[in-house]
Amino acid sequence: MGFLHSCKSGTQRSGFPANKAAKKQKQQLTTNQNQPLMKSNIFLSLLTGFFLICAPPLANAQEFIDIEPNEIRDKVQGEDYVNIYRISNLTITFIQTSTYDNTIYAQNDNGGIQIKDDYGVLYERTYQVGDVLEAVSGYLMVPGMQAAHMIITNDPGEPTQTGQNPNPVTVTIDELKANPHDYESRLIKIEDVEFFERTEGQTFTSSSANYAIRQSAEGSSINARNLDASLDGTPVPATATLVGISTTPSGTIIGLRSPS
Repeated sequence: MGFLHSCKSGTQRSGFPANKAAKKQKQQLTTNQNQPLMKSNIFLSLLTGFFLICAPPLANAQEFIDIEPNEIRDKVQGEDYVNIYRISNLTITFIQTSTYDNTIYAQNDNGGIQIKDDYGVLYERTYQVGDVLEAVSGYLMVPGMQAAHMIITNDPGEPTQTGQNPNPVTVTIDELKANPHDYESRLIKIEDVEFFERTEGQTFTSSSANYAIRQSAEGSSINARNLDASLDGTPVPATATLVGISTTPSGTIIGLRSPS
């Protein structure tokens, strides 16, 4: 309305002589010309308000709380939508795609974390396994029955390095189950496992199928799982050394990324 008022005021202060009919005609013309503008301004205001409501929260450097993956369970309980945390020097170990969203598995020397893009921050990013991100920031979620994860709120930018492959931590099944949080969302290696429930000719199928493994008949067992479709049709071996990601807080699943 301020813009419309200024237009009218400028016409009235013009200083040129004009009769009443001319003034009335000019006022009607100004009003008619400004009606589409008024509607457009109202539409833009509503549209701007919608995006402000739906946009992800923005953070600045002063709001970040630096944290390491192995500190998350000690410092965060449940869902923290108040504080924005930052984890530095993360290497992507796997990107799990699904119909509804993607989950990025990443780790540094102090542990692993799952990253979820609920706000579409990474819409224009195309990361690859082996990319190193200088820092990732967002809300932290520590649900009871699921792995700790971060809902990202800021674009991490381009990777600082590419083609990096962290060395997996070699662990036994018994160690994994005894200290599951030490290996949560980390790349691990389990040697000499037996797929003790396999059948002759069995192949890996969907990502939700479990394949029981153990290192000895007397020891503990967990499940191997195909993280995506990369293993579909690959024969389930009788024995193998597995490299994958511990995907649960209980240490009961190793997610396999590829036939290798």
